[in-house]
Amino acid sequence: MSTINIEQFEKIVEFNIDNNIKRAILGLGSSGIGKSAVIKQITERKNMGLIDLRLLLYTETDLKGIPFPNEDKTRTKWLPNDILPNVERDGERGILFG
Repeated sequence: MSTINIEQFEKIVEFNIDNNIKRAILGLGSSGIGKSAVIKQITERKNMGLIDLRLLLYTETDLKGIPFPNEDKTRTKWLPNDILPNVERDGERGILFG
């Protein structure tokens, strides 16, 4: 695994956005080096939505929703919450950052 600096991380994220590459990017690094700030700056420059979701703070139910039975009570449906992105609310383009 190779190491990159924060400027290279920013270029990789922008390259993926500019080329419509929809893959997760794992950006690891010490606290305070600017990972969150870079993502925020990119979304502001590109007029994109940003959802900052720290997964360690949520349970499975928080992410998946609340279970309830379907009409004939043979399966479970899920009532989604507002944590995850929603096109109507957040727009068609954005970054889910965690």
